[in-house]
Amino acid sequence: MFKLSKKGVLFFEEYLWIILMWLPGILGARLRNIALKLICLKIGKGCIVYEGTKAIHCYNISLGNNVNINSGVYIDGHDRVVIGDSCLIGPGVKILTSNHEIDNIDRPMSECGLICLPVTIEEDVWLGSNVIITPGVRLSKGTVVAAGAVVTKDTEPYTIYAGIPAKILRRRKL
Repeated sequence: MFKLSKKGVLFFEEYLWIILMWLPGILGARLRNIALKLICLKIGKGCIVYEGTKAIHCYNISLGNNVNINSGVYIDGHDRVVIGDSCLIGPGVKILTSNHEIDNIDRPMSECGLICLPVTIEEDVWLGSNVIITPGVRLSKGTVVAAGAVVTKDTEPYTIYAGIPAKILRRRKL
């Protein structure tokens, strides 16, 4: 990665992404797709990302080593998304970092902004098919989330969650 400042805050790929973001038409779309795959997404060793995975604002997404992301996964990188080592992400999972602001009743919904909060998934987490992770959630080490669950709060380590909203099903045996 080419750093433009000693603090490491500004990176070459962020400037490139800003330029690519404004290119119109099919050429712009193709160049953005190439940029997402090559320079924006930080990926550790041994990661597998299956086709059909969609990620936006990839410069905010970081994958640890040996992460397996199945097909049809959607990752919203409006805010930071950190996925730790040895995580399994099932098909159709949605990891969200943004939501619409709804408390300002003086403005139409279409003019209200976004509220963005980071998502952290610690190491050795398994998310079953079609799980939804809402903004601001931290999934602790060793968490398992059952298929179809909606995680709205931080999880405890080595615990299995299920339901809408996700609740503790049981603790994993240590």
